[in-house]
Parts: sequence; structure tokens; C-alpha cells
Amino acid sequence: MSATWTKVRQDLSRKKTRTLLVVLSIAVGVLGVSTVLGVGDRLAARLQDNYLEANPADLVVLTGPAAPELVGELAQLPNVTAAEGALVFNTRWQWDGQWQPLVIEASPNLDGRQIDQVDLTEGNLPAGGELLVERTAQDIVPAALDQSVVVQGPQGEETLAISGFGRSATHPPASFSKVSVAFVSLAEAERLLGQAKLNVVRLKLADLAQAEVTADQVRDRLAAESIPVLSLTTRDPNDFPGRDGVQSILLLMSLLGALALVLSGFLVINTIATILAAEIPQIGTMKAIGATRWAVMRVYLALVEGYGLVGSILGVALGVVATNLLAGYIAGLTNVDAPGWTISPAAVVAGLVIGLVTPLLAAWWPVWRGTRITVREAISNYGLSRPAGPLQRFLAHWRGLPFTVALSFRSLFRSQGRTALTLLTLAAAGVAFVAVQATSASLNHSLDILTDTYNADVLVELDRPVATADLRGLLTDSAAVVETWLDAPAEVAEKAVTLNGVPVETTLYKKNLADGRWFQPGETGVIILQEKFARDQQLGVGDRVTAQVGQETLTWEVVGIVRDYNESGLAPLAPYEQLAATLGWTGLADALLIQADQRDAANVNALAAGLADTLPRLGVQGTVSTMDDLREQAQAGFRVIVLFLAGMAALVTIVGALGLVGTLAINVTERQREIGVMRSLGAASSTIVQIFWLEGLCLGLLSWGLAAVVGYPLARLFTQLLSEVLIPLEFYLPPATLLTLGLGLLVVASLASVGPAVAASRARVNDIVRYG
Repeated sequence: MSATWTKVRQDLSRKKTRTLLVVLSIAVGVLGVSTVLGVGDRLAARLQDNYLEANPADLVVLTGPAAPELVGELAQLPNVTAAEGALVFNTRWQWDGQWQPLVIEASPNLDGRQIDQVDLTEGNLPAGGELLVERTAQDIVPAALDQSVVVQGPQGEETLAISGFGRSATHPPASFSKVSVAFVSLAEAERLLGQAKLNVVRLKLADLAQAEVTADQVRDRLAAESIPVLSLTTRDPNDFPGRDGVQSILLLMSLLGALALVLSGFLVINTIATILAAEIPQIGTMKAIGATRWAVMRVYLALVEGYGLVGSILGVALGVVATNLLAGYIAGLTNVDAPGWTISPAAVVAGLVIGLVTPLLAAWWPVWRGTRITVREAISNYGLSRPAGPLQRFLAHWRGLPFTVALSFRSLFRSQGRTALTLLTLAAAGVAFVAVQATSASLNHSLDILTDTYNADVLVELDRPVATADLRGLLTDSAAVVETWLDAPAEVAEKAVTLNGVPVETTLYKKNLADGRWFQPGETGVIILQEKFARDQQLGVGDRVTAQVGQETLTWEVVGIVRDYNESGLAPLAPYEQLAATLGWTGLADALLIQADQRDAANVNALAAGLADTLPRLGVQGTVSTMDDLREQAQAGFRVIVLFLAGMAALVTIVGALGLVGTLAINVTERQREIGVMRSLGAASSTIVQIFWLEGLCLGLLSWGLAAVVGYPLARLFTQLLSEVLIPLEFYLPPATLLTLGLGLLVVASLASVGPAVAASRARVNDIVRYG
């Protein structure tokens, strides 16, 4: 073995603490990057393949009641290769004495279903008195095979047995939607509902480019039978359910993983500086016996590669574990059967390359700078204070400071470059913390705005419009204010939206106008857009937009812009009378907004339960939700994102703490003789500990200020990025966040100072005198 690699092996094994610090920092960066690459490589394709294996419909039509024979007629349309119908209705089932939402879907031939297939994973297909439960329902209710459950039907409560569990890749997981899905035979649906007409038609198309033409033909065919089209949706086969959420998680993890990798490079720089500071006499000796600068550099660059190799192997190994655990977790959230534990070659190669190259690049400059020392400089006294710089001279004029505080301040800035690097590392950890807190707070704040937009307590949504008089007949005296709304799928400015028909004189919708005005009584040909939609489509007040509503193509004037996050900004508003007349649904409504006379939780829940009990009288299916229910459903999908962000921020913080440990370790190394002088003059161990502890606290305080100044705009930018790729968010950063950040950084700085401070206090005078 060459002398170079012998020294590398000895340095790695003898300086165990130093080796552990550097290896862990490199491993953290490699872990973050390799995990993101591994999950993307292993799971993204699987999610897409899983969705396509279900043979998803290209065109989904929600209709009024239609005879099963109509499906066969639609299958004969040009460009249609297959068509299947289903009867879908909203109801509820009872668990532990509480009613939970349930969607039941009945197919004429569940066993031979070809479109939006359902795979049987356990048990049997349902017979009479049975239902097949979509398996993700088990994430929110304690459903078990052969268990009897109570289901609400139009004629009253029915007891059905769970025959089995199935997987549907085209339904959102229950853990996200908070709504369970079950399947029954069409005969069972007829027994429950008293009718067996279909209300959903799924079509497979030969040419997706002709989807709009086919959609128009479907509308014409249904219009000829006087069957209303409630919704017509074209699906993108590459847009599986949950795709945006998964991509957002991977994107955010990539950003924070890259940050951790950059910070690990900072720690490598500090560590190499520490080594060079301690080994200046050795460098002088090597040069004195004829070693060239490149030969000396090669020794320390080889040491860096040793760190990189060990750190890369550890990081890749941890990355394989994290990749499989994370992929399995995301697979569960997205209702995918993840493959068994595997290793992603791309992630392994990328992790090894990054772990070997990044430290080498980071170390090049400190090695080049550190090995330029001459033999005379190397063998001269080392370890005494360097000449005071401008900043140290400025601090020297401060009077009245305690000795330990003054010495800590002056020593802190003896190497301003190193101090700046450490501040950047700690500040980056602080910025990551601020970004995570801002994201979480902005999500909650945006949900507050969304729920506060509606001054209502209960929302009733129906699967089809019914007479408003019939809806009001369901209400009791506990409903103080009631409004009937109408919504319909539409295209506005060539963008698919849910168009809301709102009463012009509404009191339950808060008109948070950002620009323009509200509707006027009797006004037609007008529309109000949400702020994000208007911004994305570059529309403003006074512009005219084309709206495709049902079979009508109309041009409406934009009269207002509102700050409203409903439907992720894809729910423009139109006057109720205008929308009802366009659809031919005058006097009908498919939604109720209700404000209770007593708005406490107990009364609101009682009102909602009573409506759910009486709703089946209308012969329609629907859901009854309190605003608290809707908020909980919305929050459930974001908890995962916040959890991942918090985990990555914790990794970044660990790297920042390791960087501080490295900086203080350098200070201890460089000031061996100063420490010896103080000890020989009678300085107590507690005094030495206090000096280095105060240095750590000073770095923590300075990094707090830097993180606070830089963190706010970066957190806003980070939230804006999430808003663009996932849902619209209103940026919000709680004032207490910066205080929490400061306390956290001081705690991290204190903990990181313990090791170097104790090491300095334990140094013996005899050992120190021999230093150098």
C-alpha cells in the first residue's frame, strides 16, 4: 500500500469523531438525492402502469337516469371502441355508531368489467345482500371480510355483508378523499334504490385527438332521448389520480436534498481546513524533504475521496432502505401494489458519483490554499493569535465586556471566511425550517380563507338537480339561512372548470373582491373569475370570455375577480338564474348552503345528521358535510407533504449542526497554545468551556439574523412554487416562527458546542506545549 493511502487509512481510523462528522454529512446529502431518484425511478412508472392496467375510460359521462340499452347505442358511435354503464350513488354506512360517507357503484356485469376495471384482492365478488369494498376504505374504517354493515338506503337502513375487497386505480384513495367506495350488482342496486337505470357511461376512444367531436356526438344522442348531461370529462391517460401530489412531494424532496448536499460540501471545506490547520508542521516536513505542492495536495485530496467513498456507500445504503420504505408508503397512499424491495441502479450510480465528486470539488480550494504554505512558515510557532484584522480591532474597542465574552467575539472572527461559511450552513438550516413552517401555515391559512369564504355551517351536494321547493321541504327550524345553488361542468376560456350558479343576493358567500364588482339583480351574460384562474388565463375585468356550458357556447363579460380557493381556483361564478336558464334547469338546484340558528358544533352536527336522514325522501343521492368535515378532508391530503418537508428540513439541520461542530473543532485546533497559556495561568476548565460555548451561541445568533432576513423571501418563493404545482396558497408566516427559529438555532448551537468545548477544557498543558 502506498504512503498516501496508508496515511488516508490512518486518518480515517484514528480521528473517529472527525471521520463520523464528515461521513454523516456526505451520507445525508447522498441519502436525500438517491432517495428522490430511487422513488421516482421505482414508483412513478409503476403508478402510471397501474393506472393503465385498469384500462381507464377516455370519456366519462354523468347523466340523468338512462336505460342500459343506451350504452350499446353509444358504443356504435364513430371513434368509440367500447362503452360501459354504471349506476353510481352517494350514501353512507355506519361505523361505531357514526355515519361515514360511502359511494356505491353498480355495474351490469361486475365480473366482466373491461373499463375502469376493479381487481379482486380478497374474498369474492358480491351476490345479493353483499358488497365489494374498495380496499383503501380500510384506511379510514375498520372494515373486515364477512362483516355486516348498516347502509342508508332510500327506503331506510339496510344490512349488507362485505363479500371481499378490491382495488380500483381510477378512484381516489379513501385516505385522501375520506370517502369509501363499494361495488354491488345492478340487481342489488335496484333492490336498494327501486330502479336500475344508469347514470354513468364510460367510453374508450380510438383517437383521443377526436375526443371533443365524440363528446358533441354523445351530447346530441342523449339530448335526442331527453336525457340531461350533468358532466362530461375527457381523461388524460398519462394523468393518474394523485400524480400532482406525488410529483410535488418528489420536487420538494429534490430541492431539500440538493440543499443538504450543498451543505455537506460546506462541512467538507471546514473539515479539510481543520486537518490542514492541525498538520501544518507535517506539510512543512514533507516540503522540506522535497515533496511538491501537487504531491502534498494529492495526500489530502485522497483523504477527501476516502471520506466521500465511505459517506457515499453509507448514503446509498440508507437511500435504498429509504427508497423502498417511502415508495411503499406513497404506493399505499395512491392505491398501488408496489413491487418488492428492489435497488434502483440509476439511484445507486447517481448517489456514488455525487458522493465522490461533490466533496472533491468542495475540498479543492481549501487544499490548494492550505498547501501553499512555505517551509519557513510551517516550522515557525503556530497556534498563537493571528494578526488582528479590521473586525477584530473594532471589537477590541468594546469596553466593559466580560473577559470570556470579549475573547469569544474576537476569536470568532479570526477566520472570517470560515465563519461566513458556517453562518451560511446554519442559516440554510434555518431557511429550510422557515420554508417548512411557512408551507404548513400557508396551507392552514388558505383552508381558513376557503372555509371562511362561505358563511355557512352545512353543505348538501346532490347527484342531480331537484326542485328547490322540495329541497327546502327537508329543512327544520334549526336552519336559519338557506341558499340553493347550482353547479355544472363547463369550459371557460378553453379551461375545464366547475361553474357555480350563485344567488345574486347571497349572504352565505363572502364576496372577497380583488377587482371589479359583484353581480347586479337581473343581470345576464356576466361571470366572476377566481383570482388564480384570472391570473393564469391573463384575464381581467371588462374582458369577454367564451364559455361552453352543456351544448351552449356563450360569450360572457368578466365583471369581477374574487379571492376564492374553491376547486383549486377552477370554480368561476355566474348568477344562478343565468346558469339555470342556460342549462334548462330553472327552479332546480343541486346544492344547499345552510347556516344554523345556533352555530355551535353540537347543533351543527345534529342539523347535518338530520338532513342526511331525510335526504333519501327525495329519491336522489347526496352528501351532507359540515364545514369542519370539509376542512378535515382537505387537510388530510396535505399532512403527508408537510411531514416529508419536516423530515428533509431535519436532515438539513443535522448537516448545519455538524458544520458548527467542525468550525469549533478548527478553533480548538488552531488555538492549542492559547489554551495552554490560559491553563498555565490558572484558567479553570469551566472558563475554557464557556469561551467555546459562547462562540457557538454567537454563530447561532448571527445565523438566526441571516436566516430571518433571507428566509422570509425564500419561504414566500417556496410557497409560490408549491402553489403553482399543487394548489393555490395564500402565503402566511406566523410571527412566532422567527422566535421559534431563534430558540432552535441557539439550542442547536449549544449542543454542537459541547464536544469541542469539552475537548478544549480537557487538554493538558504538557500535551499543548508539545503541539506543533
